[in-house]
Amino acid sequence: MSAHLAENSLHWLRGELNLTLDRVQSCLDAYLEDPEELDELREAAGHMDQLRGALTMLDLPAAVALSGEMCRLARAISDGQVADADAGGEALIRVALRFPVYLESLQRGTPDQVLDLDPLVRELRCIREGRDPADVPEPIQLDAFNLRLVREIRPSFQKALVGLLRKQDPQACLDQLAETLRGLASFASTEDGYRVWWYSGRYVKALQDDLLPHDSDQMRLLGAVDRAIKALIDHGGSFCEYPEAGSLPQRIEDAFAGKEAAALLQARHDYDPPGNKPVTGTEPQA
Repeated sequence: MSAHLAENSLHWLRGELNLTLDRVQSCLDAYLEDPEELDELREAAGHMDQLRGALTMLDLPAAVALSGEMCRLARAISDGQVADADAGGEALIRVALRFPVYLESLQRGTPDQVLDLDPLVRELRCIREGRDPADVPEPIQLDAFNLRLVREIRPSFQKALVGLLRKQDPQACLDQLAETLRGLASFASTEDGYRVWWYSGRYVKALQDDLLPHDSDQMRLLGAVDRAIKALIDHGGSFCEYPEAGSLPQRIEDAFAGKEAAALLQARHDYDPPGNKPVTGTEPQA
């Protein structure tokens, strides 16, 4: 989405977003006044989920990640799964109060990537998981050279997607997607990041080998890969924290389940992630 279109869309949705944020804050206030009122916290989580949906339409991945983490923390507290529920409740209301300021800055034209929400996402996640934020390393950022390369290769990925959509030499388009994903894997600084591109490459390989149908599901998943590239450009090494990027390996496993294509995940001769990096999530199947 272009910056101008995003600003116009935000203008039209701003009233709905403010109303949803008011409801979130009201529920959180009621919960903080009486921590036994877990229904208020569950209702807040529902409103946060609505907020996340609206922010997804606006193509604001950082805000989507933050609202999603707010929702997960609220539900974890209400289910008794958070050790320091008091800290969680206080963090939720503090972040909720920050959101209107963030939206106002966007509407004034400040680029989304300048308004760094990553520290808030990590803080909420650490509270939910019971970890000390000091023990969580800062995400690795792309250096200027690799950032420029990623920005340069995304248009070729998008051009190939358009070609597939128009059925213009599909095999050549898939070859271009595969080449782009190999390049992205070579830039990866963590195994989590490498895994996103390796799995995506395996998905393209399945399409090249006619192991999966060429249908609307294919285009939706490849569109999610394109948005993961955008998250990498905007957020560097923390891009896996954004749901559309971080969920790609699982989505591809689900697409392969029970099909001949699943063998592509078992063949790991070219699975060569960066060494000595922290790993989370699902390993490629052995």
